[in-house]
Amino acid sequence: MSVANLATNPRAATLTNFSGEGSAEAPAPTLATGGPVPSVTNQVVVRATKANTYIGVQYSHAGITAGQVYSFSGYMATDSLAGTFATYVIWTNASGGTVSVSSGPTAASAAGSWVRMTFDGVTAPAGATGATVVFRKLGSVAAGNLVVATAVMVARAATSPAYGDGATAGWAWTGTPDASSSVNLVVGPPTLTVLDDDALGPRVSVVFTDLAAITQYVTVRRTAGGRTMPVRGGVQLYAVGGAAVLDQEVPFGIDVSYQAEQFDANGVSLGMTDTASVTVDTMDAWVHQPLNPNLSLQVRVRLKSTETLGWESPGDVVYTQGASVGRLINGQRSGIKDSSLLLRLIRPSDAAVLDAMFGTYDSTYPAVLCVRTPPNVPLPPVLFWGCTTPKRLTSGANKLVQYQLDGSEVAPPAPGLVIPTLSRNDIDAAYPTRAARSAAYTSRLARDTDYSLGGTASTS
Repeated sequence: MSVANLATNPRAATLTNFSGEGSAEAPAPTLATGGPVPSVTNQVVVRATKANTYIGVQYSHAGITAGQVYSFSGYMATDSLAGTFATYVIWTNASGGTVSVSSGPTAASAAGSWVRMTFDGVTAPAGATGATVVFRKLGSVAAGNLVVATAVMVARAATSPAYGDGATAGWAWTGTPDASSSVNLVVGPPTLTVLDDDALGPRVSVVFTDLAAITQYVTVRRTAGGRTMPVRGGVQLYAVGGAAVLDQEVPFGIDVSYQAEQFDANGVSLGMTDTASVTVDTMDAWVHQPLNPNLSLQVRVRLKSTETLGWESPGDVVYTQGASVGRLINGQRSGIKDSSLLLRLIRPSDAAVLDAMFGTYDSTYPAVLCVRTPPNVPLPPVLFWGCTTPKRLTSGANKLVQYQLDGSEVAPPAPGLVIPTLSRNDIDAAYPTRAARSAAYTSRLARDTDYSLGGTASTS
């Protein structure tokens, strides 16, 4: 997941969550302008009113989970005191009592210079529900000396990431500005893996592990040949902890890129992920039922299919007064129209599968097939072909089987609809017990992308 800053007032817009400390007093903090990074314009000032052996700024954070690993950071500076900066974490329970104190690293201080203090990879102890991060100046402190702190970051991570808050470019507040956590919306690309076999043909596994922390759903899009389309099965896809979709409609032999638009629980767009690209190299042609990719076949597109291809730009010739010739007013050009595809099957037994793509006595599918061809075939690389009257042609001693599909190019069925090639029943059938299944995977995403188990339920 992407970086999140859990601190709810990280840039000291107010004094909320901040307090002062000292060895001989607890000086009241005040606000001053200025900060170490562009999004931070305020700093918390703690000034000693008497002699102390240390003074510091404290930031209190609620919502700690015991056993979770955290990293804490903040920027510190002092006026004229060279010496040592130190960090501590005071773990607190639900009643506000101290559970334990963790001592962090120290750093040399220089008068007037910002120092970022980090305390990384700290595990919250049992019973902890809150943490007070202490940014302390050690050494002799005279009355009037001061220490300042700001740009606080609380991250659920093993190391402190670069500072960010909801006012940082590419970040967003998760709620009220300067009173809520914030997340980095600039996230990485998906991981793409080309899968290919004789049963389902070439397809691409698209896996997103790096998403904005508040992402609930994603819509995955594919761009190829100048066309951007939603990936089937990747519309409003649940994405807490990551998301994955298997693209069975990827074109062949051209550059294809994928990215996802992220949405929070209220349906508000969080922006796009980075893109990743892949080229599926194959000279084969494949046809399948878009709503059920389990019905897939490798075929040969006969030359007759591309001898005559036509389309239409519907319009009218309009004659204006005094004109000797008319003007053509036309609309958008159509796809391929009123043409015929001739597909030769590899094996006569494949006819049962192609017949099933149009439905059976007990099942109904739209009369639309997805035909994917390599670049040397003069057809759209991903062609959705509408045919209501397919004709099976059988000839020769070897029972050569061809299909004549008279029809037109049509829009694909709704991209949110698909029968997955990997089902929960397949995963359950592969393991004798739930415990064995849980032990086999490190995450939900790893389990849901084990496509090698596709069809296990039907063969067990």
